[in-house]
Amino acid sequence: FRSLYTAAAFHIFRAIEGVMQDYVILFHGSLGKESDRNWGKYIEWLVAANATILVTDKLTTLRKEHRNPTMHPKMVILKQEAMSLLVDAQMAIQLMIADMEKRKDPNSPLAKMLP
Repeated sequence: FRSLYTAAAFHIFRAIEGVMQDYVILFHGSLGKESDRNWGKYIEWLVAANATILVTDKLTTLRKEHRNPTMHPKMVILKQEAMSLLVDAQMAIQLMIADMEKRKDPNSPLAKMLP
């Protein structure tokens, strides 16, 4: 089962990135050229566009402490790490979706999740 949790982590990051791309398009207008399509560039653009700091801080932490190390081919993710990552990912995704909703409709119940 060792590779199961590593695979789960990989797919968790894919889920975050899927939502992050919509979030980036909202703030930056596009995903840029192919060579710019990475978490570092996305977060850079979000910070420059004054995206919600709760989101940019969460994405930065996930990128530096979890995603980048997990992408190393010899990295093995254990069950507890994958479970913890899932919680962090859920928070990042919820924050991005809530912020997108807030910008579309400030009175949306989902938008009220953000301060």
